[in-house]
Amino acid sequence: MNKKILASLVIIGILGFALGLGTYAYFFDTADSTGNTFTAGTLDLQVRDSDEGWGDSVSGTWCTPSNWAPGEYFEAWIEMRNIGSIGVTHIRVKGINLDESVPGFADHIFLKTVIYSEYWNYSSNAPGTTRNEYNITNAIIQHYGMDTNNDGKITLNEFITWCQTYSMLFAEGPWESGEPYLNPGGAKPQILRLGFLFDPDAGNDFQGATASFDLTIWAGQSYEQYPPIWWATPSHGYGY
Repeated sequence: MNKKILASLVIIGILGFALGLGTYAYFFDTADSTGNTFTAGTLDLQVRDSDEGWGDSVSGTWCTPSNWAPGEYFEAWIEMRNIGSIGVTHIRVKGINLDESVPGFADHIFLKTVIYSEYWNYSSNAPGTTRNEYNITNAIIQHYGMDTNNDGKITLNEFITWCQTYSMLFAEGPWESGEPYLNPGGAKPQILRLGFLFDPDAGNDFQGATASFDLTIWAGQSYEQYPPIWWATPSHGYGY
């Protein structure tokens, strides 16, 4: 058999194989996924205090009596909720816009109490159903870095100055738990209490003096989000 005949037989064989494949038939069908939509959830922080209902802001929460005297203590609270559709995992709190009618007055107003709430059950290390309040005042003095002169007291001036760089952080359980601190739909509101003491040793120079500040509450989904926190910011979940 010469080369031309061999080549012809190879070609015929290939064509025959291809024709053989063509004799098979398979059923098939298709299905579609249509209308695929991406919808972002919402965070909607609301606050209220002792004399104002839920809204985007309140005013005059920490307004002392007009005759506030040295040695007197004043405490007030603000409650927070999230009426959005996704949970808030972390709350940041900053004091800003300090204003005083007499220079130095804010150095004679002491931040004596910081109490916050959470529902975390530390016995089972899991989300709970009861709101508990925790006083972290001593932890703030020891760990926050606000007490710049290390005298064991935090003045309003020190607090506001510290907040120019840092913020206090509150979360449900340990920071990395991922559990919502403010549940969506307004469920499980949280509370923050701040108490202030008028320096018992304040002199006559501060009679009739006034001081004011704004408190900003920031809600987010990660403790790594802006604004920054002090490296040793206390968390009840870490034993502070």
